Amino acid sequence: MCFALALFFAPACGSSLPLQLFFRPSGTTVEVYKRRPVPLKLVVYPRPPGGTARGAVIFIHGGGWSVAGAGIPTYQDWHEPLQKAGLRAFALEHRVPPRYRGRDHINDCVDAVRYIERNAQRFGIPADRMALVGFSSGGHLAVMTGLTLSRPRPGMRSLSGAGPVQAVVAYYAPLDPERLLEDTTNPELRKVLVNYLPRFSVTPTDAPNSTGNQLSELRRSFYERALTDISPMHHMHAFAPPMYLLHGVRDELIPVEQSRAFRDRANSIKPGAARLEEVGKGDHHFIRSRNRWARAADEAALDFIQERFEH
Repeated sequence: MCFALALFFAPACGSSLPLQLFFRPSGTTVEVYKRRPVPLKLVVYPRPPGGTARGAVIFIHGGGWSVAGAGIPTYQDWHEPLQKAGLRAFALEHRVPPRYRGRDHINDCVDAVRYIERNAQRFGIPADRMALVGFSSGGHLAVMTGLTLSRPRPGMRSLSGAGPVQAVVAYYAPLDPERLLEDTTNPELRKVLVNYLPRFSVTPTDAPNSTGNQLSELRRSFYERALTDISPMHHMHAFAPPMYLLHGVRDELIPVEQSRAFRDRANSIKPGAARLEEVGKGDHHFIRSRNRWARAADEAALDFIQERFEH
């Protein structure tokens, strides 16, 4: 009952504050960070007291990769702690299916971070102290964005600390998409994932004399490549920023094994790269709970970010 009431802005259970979805405190602005192929917006939350921030926290919302808009429904719980920590927050928008899929979302997130980096002085933040925080599909995008931006490029003088992202936090994220697509017990989630992946299509020119079996093989090969392209399991590398994963043990939508598998994969490539906090009472979207244990998870995530900014 508490969860349902909270979604409708009722007084919180276990909290003294009512929940306001898409909370935008005074001083919040919105600007376009990218105009092509479609305009995409960035929510810029107020500067912390003192004007200049110690770092930036960039939020990526969830919604099965299919929800438009830049706001996040949990920012209210983060605003005061971030202000006290001297950190400035942002929230980004990405393109959505059916027209835009797969790498499009990741590229948008990368472009948003680069935009913030280029405008760091105007935003009053250090250009090399950014953290990504993503929820559900946004957690997947946060991890992929961190991996993309930290991958060494030819000609770089140093291979350590590459890129502006110093920390990634992913809540209940789908980090092993191949395993999700193979899970026949969760058809709705498989449908969401297929809707996010590029469309499979074959023209007579591509396969003029294909039989049914050959088309099946083409489809299988196509989805293998598409999954590899967006899978953190395949893109993890030794220069990745530190990652903090939070996942509810009771999550029935995206099982906690998703975060366990990626943690093990990440740490096998770069020891200590990923930490996993398993939340015993947590289901999917557990941060929307107004209970104290859910806020404790957010506090641990913020502690992790601040630790990384101090290095």
